[in-house]
Amino acid sequence: AVASAAGASSSQQDENIPSARDFAARDFGPTDANTYREEAISAYRNGDLYLALIKLDLAISLDPNSSGAYVDRGIVLHRLGDKKRAYADIAKAKQIDDSSRR
Repeated sequence: AVASAAGASSSQQDENIPSARDFAARDFGPTDANTYREEAISAYRNGDLYLALIKLDLAISLDPNSSGAYVDRGIVLHRLGDKKRAYADIAKAKQIDDSSRR
């Protein structure tokens, strides 16, 4: 209602919504997927699986072609009992690896 009152169209509103990458860079610091992956590994080793999952989600959002991040997230998801998503992440990692060899 506020946007329509100001005269902004729906497409103009969408253009103003920051991406996950913009949000992470502006508000949280690291823009490097490897930094989030390293933080995830540290969290995993400390037993904080949920923090590890969040960090890996951020790493993948910054670098969706990081097969290692998908493998790591698959391991975390498996430990959390979400085997379906875990196997999907492992399959995605294999797909990335296979396509990079071509």
